[in-house]
This record gives sequence, C-alpha cells and structure tokens, in this order.
Amino acid sequence: MRSVRWRMPLQAVVASAAFVSAWLLGCGERSGAAPHEPEPVREPTWMRAAARLNREVAAAGREVDLCLVGDSLTAGWRFAGEAAFAVSFHGLKTLNLGLSGDRTEHMLHRLGRCDLRLAEPRLFVLLAGTNNLSKDPPDTPEAVAHGVVAVARALKGKSPASAVLIVSILPNGTDPDSALRRSVVETNALLAERAAAAGFRFLDVHDRFLDGGGRWRPGLSTDGTHLSGRGYDVLATPISGVVAELGISGGGR
Repeated sequence: MRSVRWRMPLQAVVASAAFVSAWLLGCGERSGAAPHEPEPVREPTWMRAAARLNREVAAAGREVDLCLVGDSLTAGWRFAGEAAFAVSFHGLKTLNLGLSGDRTEHMLHRLGRCDLRLAEPRLFVLLAGTNNLSKDPPDTPEAVAHGVVAVARALKGKSPASAVLIVSILPNGTDPDSALRRSVVETNALLAERAAAAGFRFLDVHDRFLDGGGRWRPGLSTDGTHLSGRGYDVLATPISGVVAELGISGGGR
C-alpha cells in the first residue's frame, strides 16, 4: 500500500494547535496583498510549518497520485478526516499541503517556494478562499475567485502534466442569512465560471452540507466552519468520484 501516514507525533500536534490559536487571533488583520498576490504570514511558526510542507514534497519522490492544497479544512484530513481519507483514498500516494489560517495570498507565497516538479501529482485538489471571505474586513467574492484561480494556475505552472480540481468553498457560519454565507454562494458561482474558462475542473459540494433551510446538516461540522469526521465522509465522496473518473488508483501512471 502506498498511502501516506497521517498521524502526527504528539509534539507536532501540540505545536500545530498552538500555531492555529495564535494565527486565528490575528486573522482580523488587514493583509497588504490582494488575494492573487503572493504574501507570507510574517510569523515564525508559519514559516516553519511552510518549510516543513516543502520538505515533505521533496521527500515524496515522483508519481504522487493526489496532492491536497488549502487551509485548515485541508489540513483537517490529517485529524478529523483521517478515517474518511483512509477509506476513500486507500492505496494512493498522497501529499497534504494544507496549512491552517491560510488565505490564497499565503498559499501563493509558499507554493512559489515549493518545487512541485519533484512530486508531479496526477491530481491537485484545491480547497481555498474561506479565510479570505471571513477576515475583517473581508475580500470581495470577485477578488477571492481571482485569488483561488491564481492558486490553481500556480499549481498548473509548477506541474503542467497534473490535473487541477477546484472544490467550491464550504458553508461558513451558522446563520444561513448572513453576509458571509451570501458571499460564499456568490464566490462559488464566480469560481464555477472562472474555473471553466481557465480549463480547470470545478466541483460544487456546498449544498451537500446543508439542510433544506440552509443550515448545517447535523453532525457534519464542529463549529459551523470546520468539518467533523462525518463531514469529511461527505466531502470525500464526490472527490473520490473525480479520482476514479480520472483513473487514479495508485501504483503510478
């Protein structure tokens, strides 16, 4: 079996939790860059985490099947999503480049310093933009869609032979009538158009998590933003469908 080991050492989990807490406290700060302009998080723990992910890419070797790119929702496959990942992507050689708190400008910065040619994944799965919409003040849906597609273009530029799947932004917050929820829906509509125009696949999973009244289905989220184990089961199903459609079953090309 060629699947990656997802469980992290206790020290790494503690360090990650400490970083997330510190970073979330600063999420309200205005970024100096637009969502399509690379910008680092000027915080030592983030720099170390980004460097660690780059080392994982270098150590992975070629013929990676699946590379996940994003923020805490992507990083969460290592934790709450571990069981769902093991079932849905069993046997695949994988990389997880999710980093909690990241906005699209932060992903662009760290991906610009990552030699993804070393891995040449068969498929990138990009889930990004929620932190841009929820910061204070938020980026506009137009700007966020531009930023997400910029990340997809950066991935394709790094590894031209790879396919890129843009996943829609998930529901955010518990109020179905909030401005944030409306921004998520508007951004997803723009992403569907921009992804098609740029030649990327787009996967709309937004409504899978909601009931008929626009509220989170019970048990799928821990806080109205992040996914539970059951939530990752829901997310894994359509992504694994794309993986199967592309004929990715492990064992290289």
